[in-house]
Amino acid sequence: MPRPTPDVLTADAELTRAHQRFRLIVDAEDDLRTRMLDDYKFCDEDYGHWDAATRKERLADGRPCLQIDRTSGQVRQITNRIVEARPGIQISPVGGGADAEKAEVRQGVIRYLEDQSGAEAVYSQAVEHQVKFGRGYWRIVPAYLHDAGEGAELFRQEPRIVEVDNPFGVYCDPRFRYGTETLPGHAMRFAFVPEDLDPDEYRERFGEEPPGSSALEAWRATGDAAPLWFPKGKVTIAEYFWVEMAYRDVQIQTPHGPQTRRVPQPAVKWALMDAVRILERRDIPGP
Repeated sequence: MPRPTPDVLTADAELTRAHQRFRLIVDAEDDLRTRMLDDYKFCDEDYGHWDAATRKERLADGRPCLQIDRTSGQVRQITNRIVEARPGIQISPVGGGADAEKAEVRQGVIRYLEDQSGAEAVYSQAVEHQVKFGRGYWRIVPAYLHDAGEGAELFRQEPRIVEVDNPFGVYCDPRFRYGTETLPGHAMRFAFVPEDLDPDEYRERFGEEPPGSSALEAWRATGDAAPLWFPKGKVTIAEYFWVEMAYRDVQIQTPHGPQTRRVPQPAVKWALMDAVRILERRDIPGP
């Protein structure tokens, strides 16, 4: 018999858990993100080789702040080597009744989607970010094919591979890690992609007044601070991805009697939220 699925969280409980998870990421990665930003400035900013206090003192005294660029060449050497290898999605016919012909068909579909997305430029940007400060991302999102026409034609979609211009705007489960031959991995359970909107843009997009910082008081027990959600007069909204896990018991008969295994059944969920409410939600398609 399948085990009962846990009760669905209420909207308040979902928001509380989302706030706690977002704060967990912010606290866990604070030092890492500071060092990543220092690396970015060292590579790309004028006077990036100098800390702000030392630079201010030297400039005030009329002393030079020399910057000798010895990193750009090394970065280009690595990124060019990766780009020349043409990174992309590869299909390998392994198991499950797969064969080379089916794999080639799927590879052709993916090649078409990569071409339509301009994926080479997307991959190159992510590679550059990863080399310069340790993280680079791209996304696979559904895109409508037509904005003109009628009926079903307006609802046709295809996947698109799109760039993430600011990797600092992606917040992932800090306990996630890839597995190795000797160390088991830990699946990612949640992630956030925030976006800052002007209040007028919020009203135009959602047709209602944005929340104020005082509305966050109800959630203050979760450890959040208002500046995280209301930076400099703007309103933060966030895409929130998470995995809900259900289980079912599968039983088979063996020569030694019945054998039961509890099989996990993960489902990926998505919501768009602001500081105090969930604005949209849907399930992410997938196995």
